[in-house]
Amino acid sequence: MSPTRVAIESASALTSIENIREALSAEGIVVTDGLPQGVDHRIKFLREAQIIVAGSQKYPAPILENLPDLRLIIRFGTGFDNVDLEYAASRNIKVAITPGGIPQAVAQHTMALINELCIRVYGKNLPIIGHPLILGIIGMGRIGSQLAELARPFFASIMWCRYRRDDFDYVPDASSPDCASFRQLLENADVISLNLPLNKGTLGMIGHMPINMLKKKLILVNTARQKLVDVDTILMALDQGTLGGFGMDFEPDGQPGIELAQHSNVVLTPHIAAKTPEVLKQTATEVVDSIIAYAHGDISRLKQVYPT
Repeated sequence: MSPTRVAIESASALTSIENIREALSAEGIVVTDGLPQGVDHRIKFLREAQIIVAGSQKYPAPILENLPDLRLIIRFGTGFDNVDLEYAASRNIKVAITPGGIPQAVAQHTMALINELCIRVYGKNLPIIGHPLILGIIGMGRIGSQLAELARPFFASIMWCRYRRDDFDYVPDASSPDCASFRQLLENADVISLNLPLNKGTLGMIGHMPINMLKKKLILVNTARQKLVDVDTILMALDQGTLGGFGMDFEPDGQPGIELAQHSNVVLTPHIAAKTPEVLKQTATEVVDSIIAYAHGDISRLKQVYPT
């Protein structure tokens, strides 16, 4: 029986490559690593792999169809948006994530951005005495839940919702006192955090809805995917005074633009929320565990596998 072959092309994974290689080699798993550039070079690098450890690169059908042995893509971190999931499913290629310590780290980074923007907009650190604020969280998953826990002592109340592009009045859990519709959240929250995945339904969501729905002087923070927001819409809302402040942890291939970066009430960070040494180490351990489990036929230990 031939050994399982793993190709690692995640820059974050390469920070722990020696530990990863040692752990996988002990299981008889063959590891290759690198950051090839260009489609042809990537296909050549990935061609013999049954498992890919993916970073921020895209995996469209034209690449996947040239990888006949591929069975599993493990994202070093979170997010399915760079993989053609429809094509992967047609080939029965599984896609999994490794959240590790990412939810807590991103929630902490989000709170830091919110506090800095409160200083710029209100002239004070959180909590702002005499001006109780409402926090709105769009997307109550792992990160949103962590953020709610961290933020509760600093806000008068917390609202959360799920986003539906065609129904702003959708309330996912009427039994929860904190749950609201997207419309209610936009109209009442003083601070909004975006904590939801990027897909066809959420692409450009801040820009899709009328800006006049926002509460005046709203602080908006996006530590999810950059394409959830339309940068031109953000600039217009800032210039009009509808948006009080904006924070974002932007992605390497998504430069936000000099005009936005120079705005006095904008705080940008270069995709560092989940890049702490502790998180990288924890994620590397989860990647190793996922690969070994899959190699032994135990898919149940993988996190959030697509298709289910």
